[in-house]
Amino acid sequence: MRIKQIVITNYQNYYGQKTFDFVKGINVIHGANGHGKTKFFESIEWLFKDPESDSSLDGLISQKAVHEDIEQGSEVKVSVRLTAYQDNELKTLEKSFVANKENGRIQTTKPVLI
Repeated sequence: MRIKQIVITNYQNYYGQKTFDFVKGINVIHGANGHGKTKFFESIEWLFKDPESDSSLDGLISQKAVHEDIEQGSEVKVSVRLTAYQDNELKTLEKSFVANKENGRIQTTKPVLI
């Protein structure tokens, strides 16, 4: 399997949609401390976790999305999508949920894996 692309949307410190494209060969993830390298790998780990084991989704929502979108009445999609080549076939795996505010509290849907 060769990863082609990872798209992270409103997951923890990733506000909005962030796209990471990979090239054939070795790809290096680098950056200063506190700039999201660990959260990048945690997002991939979350993608492969059993959706039934997701007990508290509130902590996965980007805080900027909470303050700038959810608090203003908008729904926010939180997702991680991985696209990879396997046996010369392009395959995509995505896990997501939606968060909004109802009765003064943040509500989330159950995570969906497609």
